[in-house]
Amino acid sequence: MNMSIIKIGLIGAGGKMGKIIISLIEQNPELNLTAAFEHPNSRDLGMPVNLRSNSPSELNYIPITLIEEILSSTSIDVCIDFSHPDCTKKWAPFILQHKIPIVIATTGLSDQFHEEMQKVAKEHRTSALISTNMAFGMNLFIKTAKQLASYIPNWDIEIIEKHHHHKLDSPSGTALTLANEIKQIIAKESDSEEIFTFGRGKGKFPRKIGSREIGIHAIRAGDIVGEHTIIFAGSGERLEFTHRAHSRVCFGEGALNAAKFLLEHKLQGKLYQISDVVEYAGRK
Repeated sequence: MNMSIIKIGLIGAGGKMGKIIISLIEQNPELNLTAAFEHPNSRDLGMPVNLRSNSPSELNYIPITLIEEILSSTSIDVCIDFSHPDCTKKWAPFILQHKIPIVIATTGLSDQFHEEMQKVAKEHRTSALISTNMAFGMNLFIKTAKQLASYIPNWDIEIIEKHHHHKLDSPSGTALTLANEIKQIIAKESDSEEIFTFGRGKGKFPRKIGSREIGIHAIRAGDIVGEHTIIFAGSGERLEFTHRAHSRVCFGEGALNAAKFLLEHKLQGKLYQISDVVEYAGRK
């Protein structure tokens, strides 16, 4: 899509990821932050975003409750959401109904929400993209993990994820995505609740051998940005495959690439994943 400037509405703009995305937007002359939305109780409300390189020269954080007014009075090409599940569930369908595509990076969203967004996207012929991890490398990691699993379907598989001690959800959305993607390869017909084991407590917890079980374990410590390891263990040997996020910048860059992708696929009325962006980049 040929466009000189992409106008972005950012939801969760005052959070850690929001501020990283704002910094990345400042560095890209093709992008413009048009609206910075935050929770109605945020301490940032009314404060200037203080953009240096983009116009307008000063932008204030505004409550998400004003989004209808903003969408009616301001030209926004695409929204990016790094907020809270309650916020995303309430406002994401509303944004699609206004025919504005949205990139959703909020974690902890239900399958029911995904189904609802799929229906709204199709009804209003406006696409959305939802992913638990926006990093390009992580999605190559997932793609490679699936390929490995197809070669060793009877090996034991364990997933270990590590994050900072402020993270609320456990296990991470990315770990669940990894487990579900691998399950589709090794045990497509199995029920997730039967095949997934979330940690192992004290006492006797023997493992089901091979593809009858995928172990998922969460570690919360310090300021770990994000680390995911998959262990494929066979007889007398094992593979350990790890992705480490060194900083949150990779998530921000992934979200902005996803926004550009959505603008090229806006009218498809589909629900995309970041893996679609990876596939698209590989074909270009």
